[in-house]
Amino acid sequence: MAASQIPVISAVGHEIDVTLCDLAADLRALTPSEAAERISTNDAELAETLNAMRLFLDRGMTQKFQLAAQCLARFRDRPVFTRPIETLLYPAQTTLDHLDTRLQHGVQTRLERAAAQLGHNTATLEALSPLAVLGRGYSMTFDRENKLLTRTADLHEGDEITIRFVDGTVHSVVQGMR
Repeated sequence: MAASQIPVISAVGHEIDVTLCDLAADLRALTPSEAAERISTNDAELAETLNAMRLFLDRGMTQKFQLAAQCLARFRDRPVFTRPIETLLYPAQTTLDHLDTRLQHGVQTRLERAAAQLGHNTATLEALSPLAVLGRGYSMTFDRENKLLTRTADLHEGDEITIRFVDGTVHSVVQGMR
């Protein structure tokens, strides 16, 4: 009883002895009637307290409703609520159109640069190509394993060789060297 969170009243009634319960209780009364009288309030007093509480709650709720109405009025007149398409959609659409234009321009520019670089690389490769050299009147000579020969010292009499010209190949046998 001493640890109870709920208030405890001891009112055994018409006993002269004091019990342990009487000592642990929050309030001790000699009779149950006395306990009821001590904890009950006057009806008028209770009505007055309840009326004061009702008024307090009414004022609080009225203030809450007024604040909510003011907030709603502030937001109700904002352009985002009165003209949502013009306020939200059009700016986003304009931004997307601008980004789309920039993207297309950027892609076009990169493609043009890549095409120019490809043309440059192609011209460089063609200039360095062995086939371009053959077109200027030179030839390439290969041994039996298709290894390019660059010196006469790599040849011996009787070796089979292939000579490549711009328009085809010739198979030969080395008969002599100078």
